[in-house]
Amino acid sequence: MISVLLTVGKYTGLALLCLLALLLLFALLLLFCPFRYSVNAAFADGDIEANGNLRFLGRFIYAPFAYTKRGKSGQEAADAQAAESEENKRGDAERENQENKENQESAENQENADGFTYAVRLCGIRILPPKAKPKKKEAEEEKKKESPSGSFYDKIKDGVEESGRLMEKAPAFLDFLRKAGTGRAFRRVTASLFSLLYAMRPRVLKGELTLGLSDPAATGYACAGYALLYPTIGDTFTLTPDFENEVMDGSCKASGRLFSLAAALWQALVVLLDKDVQDTFRRFRALTAKQPAARDNKQRKGKNDG
Repeated sequence: MISVLLTVGKYTGLALLCLLALLLLFALLLLFCPFRYSVNAAFADGDIEANGNLRFLGRFIYAPFAYTKRGKSGQEAADAQAAESEENKRGDAERENQENKENQESAENQENADGFTYAVRLCGIRILPPKAKPKKKEAEEEKKKESPSGSFYDKIKDGVEESGRLMEKAPAFLDFLRKAGTGRAFRRVTASLFSLLYAMRPRVLKGELTLGLSDPAATGYACAGYALLYPTIGDTFTLTPDFENEVMDGSCKASGRLFSLAAALWQALVVLLDKDVQDTFRRFRALTAKQPAARDNKQRKGKNDG
């Protein structure tokens, strides 16, 4: 009996150890694996189309997004395509179910509509954006009526008083900026921000542009500027001049990775634990703190008595 209990306990402990190891591995992946992104953009004849995605651990977290802005010609073409698709749907209405129709129509509306669209999927399950809820205009109007709003005179009075307080504190602000600790804290924060931004730089970048300005001479000047930049950018960006037509068409592709969660936490700790940053934050809070009304009244009475 005891041997059976020991065997059960042994295998239970091994199972718990395996579970803890998996949880630790997942935590390390969350900390040290960065998000990856890819973006494709194109513009022509006033139409702008951009799409991309943000992904983590393959497609464990996958967030596609798109932006569309059509000009007049692009909008007319989209309307014609929508009319043709509606006619085709009418002919195939008997073969398809009502649920498939609704899903297809909603997808086409998102593709053809101007603006920004996005989605967030976790293990293939869509979690964002949530389903749109009907707006209740009456409830919003009641909230607006219930929300207190001061008069225009009170707002002007508050603004004048606030500007007066800022003018009184102007010498203190200048002293705050002139201190050496403020400069060191600013450099520490900017260095951390730039390091995170540098980690987000695209690893793959490719662009093409067909450029034709109203004046051929201006197009030539643009080509001369591109020639000066060519030793630096190389084949990353390609410029095709058009001296006969006024045109600006192009496309761009970029992909890279964001900083990992561990890198962001490390930079945050470096900034928060820096003594200059802590002292600067304390001095800034003391400088921007509002004095109580009673203290202001006492000071005014003292001035009047004097």
